[in-house]
Amino acid sequence: MDMAINVGETLKKLRLERGLTLKEVSQALHFSVSVLSEYEKGITTPSVERLLALMDFYGIETFNALIKNEELVNITHYTPEGKRKAHIIHMHEKEIKNKTDSNI
Repeated sequence: MDMAINVGETLKKLRLERGLTLKEVSQALHFSVSVLSEYEKGITTPSVERLLALMDFYGIETFNALIKNEELVNITHYTPEGKRKAHIIHMHEKEIKNKTDSNI
């Protein structure tokens, strides 16, 4: 399996674990939705700078992505700050959805 696909799968897993949409990540990091989608699909790979920004956003304390048999492993050491950021974004989005639903 290509390393780019593993990076993309890992980024998607981190996003979904936090209950975030591509749009939410896009708005928080000022990356386009289409670029984030390409990263997750393994079409393109993020630059080191962008990858570090994504890891910080997702709250990865250490980027222990060890390549073993071309697979990324041990990448989910979350910082309290990263968990807090993801929770705030998720709760904000939930609040907006609830307001929208109650206005219908």
